[in-house]
Amino acid sequence: MLRPLLAAGFVLGLHSPSVFAHASANGLMLWPSSFDGTLDVSDAHVVTPSARTLAVLDGALEIDTHKRNIMAWYPQIASIDVAFVSAGGALNAVWTELVAQEQIMPVDSEGIHVRVNVNTEAPVASSLEVQGNATALFQQLFGASLGAATYLFANASCDVPAFTATRDAAIPFCFVASRDVHGLAGLAPPSFFGPSTSQLQDAVSSRFPRTLATSDASWSLRYTHLAFAPLQGNKAPLRVIQLALRQVAETADPVALTTSADLPVAVVESIASSGIVHFVELETMDRNSYQSRRVPQSVTDVRSHITGDGFHQMMHVEMALKTPVADVCSLLVVQPFPTTAYADMDELRRLERFGAFDLVSFSKHIEIERPAALSSEHVVAFVKSLPVGATGHVSVEYPVHFRYQSPAKNDLYRPAYVLAPSLFVQCAPASATGPTAWTRVVSHASQPALRVVIPVGDLRDGPIVTAVTLIVSIVGCLVFYKSFPSSTISATSSRRKHT
Repeated sequence: MLRPLLAAGFVLGLHSPSVFAHASANGLMLWPSSFDGTLDVSDAHVVTPSARTLAVLDGALEIDTHKRNIMAWYPQIASIDVAFVSAGGALNAVWTELVAQEQIMPVDSEGIHVRVNVNTEAPVASSLEVQGNATALFQQLFGASLGAATYLFANASCDVPAFTATRDAAIPFCFVASRDVHGLAGLAPPSFFGPSTSQLQDAVSSRFPRTLATSDASWSLRYTHLAFAPLQGNKAPLRVIQLALRQVAETADPVALTTSADLPVAVVESIASSGIVHFVELETMDRNSYQSRRVPQSVTDVRSHITGDGFHQMMHVEMALKTPVADVCSLLVVQPFPTTAYADMDELRRLERFGAFDLVSFSKHIEIERPAALSSEHVVAFVKSLPVGATGHVSVEYPVHFRYQSPAKNDLYRPAYVLAPSLFVQCAPASATGPTAWTRVVSHASQPALRVVIPVGDLRDGPIVTAVTLIVSIVGCLVFYKSFPSSTISATSSRRKHT
């Protein structure tokens, strides 16, 4: 039966090294575009949607690093999660209330999101060593670099919502990074639904039969999550990597399918208002159903924008809100900062004291004077209490500052991209005493990175600046040299007069 893998969620353990217990399970499930939509299946296994089809692929495979001539797994790393959020149009309620709620990395911002889980049972390694090995492996697998040679990950909780709810020190920290699609334009995830070129794509293509090879459907890739970990039981060097893959794509065209025992295919025929999902397995034509966890969205129409000029600006996160009438609700905003921007922690703590929000930070201090080329990413979260039974539009605001970038020869300005934040909502009766879990806010459309143009220095002014700096330094030294002996003489003369 297909349900345990596809319907129960992508069951990777978040912090445990044994995240690949289901490594032999693969499956493809096709969903209608809405809860009242339908998918018609012909005898030739052609699926025709009433509107659009949402395809969810779950798969697992092993990668032999020796055969593919890539580096062995670094033992100080327990696992690496990579999520690709593609730019695209609006998705549907089946995505926001069912499929997206199963994501291991709850992100909506367009871009590439990386999380490195450290192996606490291995000998302690420096953070730079862990990040360097993760970056090198990433480049070999995807055929593209994460960015600059000085690239540094943020150090933040592996599960920010859980940490915010409980402040449990036992929740481990991870190295995390989020990069916009503009900064990594040549990087693409391996795709079951279309062409791509990389070591990873070759491994995926050789593992799965082209179930959709006979289809003329034009697929739009929406979301890809890849989880990497070493094969359990291996001794160093760790040469076999396990990969668990979840990929979501969408099409408005009919889909022609070729069934295979290696990749079972199921088609959701209907979804009841109670959340019961009815589906048919194409290979056997058996019909089954299961009770899904449907999560209606109380926060919708999320939009982010930045206002201001220069290096000090303001982020605005606006949304439409409809919370339960008698419940006390809070909003969690998780904001990743790139190397080109930063949060002034002293400023945020002052705003916290005046009741703007509750601050959740993972760094006591962030160096605000460093240029972008020498800075690392960081993550800051905000918790804002909402009025009881709040409805209508709500806005959360917080300052964003930008760093000096490297000077250029021909450009006076250079863009900096800030990813949109991830949102979570928490509602509970006023009488509740224990912590309540956060529910992810899923947007119908992926949130684009926000582009801000920042002034940069002109390299052509370098000789002039150097000369002026040298002259001023020499003059300053001469003035100091001339004033110092006269002060000494004056002090000596004064003592002689008194004697």
